[in-house]
Amino acid sequence: MLRKILIVILLGASNASYSDYIGGISYLNLVGENRTEGQDVRGRIDAISASLNYEFTVSERLSIVPGVQIGTGLKVGNANHGSANFDVTLDQLLALTLRGEYDFKNRAYMFLEPTYVQVEYQASIFIPDEGREFTSKTIDETTLSISAGFGYDFSKKVSSEVMLGVFDKIKLFQLGIRYKF
Repeated sequence: MLRKILIVILLGASNASYSDYIGGISYLNLVGENRTEGQDVRGRIDAISASLNYEFTVSERLSIVPGVQIGTGLKVGNANHGSANFDVTLDQLLALTLRGEYDFKNRAYMFLEPTYVQVEYQASIFIPDEGREFTSKTIDETTLSISAGFGYDFSKKVSSEVMLGVFDKIKLFQLGIRYKF
């Protein structure tokens, strides 16, 4: 269902030209910390994503930029809870974004980005004390997130940006390159 919504948004975003489309590729670092049953649970996943956005100019300095983002894990992440160790694999990340972007007019910009995120990951647990591994479990979650960041336009077409965000109890760091078509 989410995939169909993403396709409709992209196809309907522009009926005149492709000049306001923005494509991007990003590195994501997801770090989670939680306290359960009196013990800390910490984990980290590295991922890569691609995005497609469309820029609607509201004023000379303000733009609204809806978009979609699709990503996957780069390697097996890890987490631990007491003596138990988890291997975590991010299979898929799908996101609908709605960014408000303010241009400083010196090639720098800042943005605020609420996002609807759907993640699918697999977790397998190993308990060294018992010397056994449990089977993997696929987990599919949807949540809302909020992110903020800064970008810099190297040219009229290419920019770079850094973003920090949070969803559930997971902190997100994202570093990316964008290209305006």
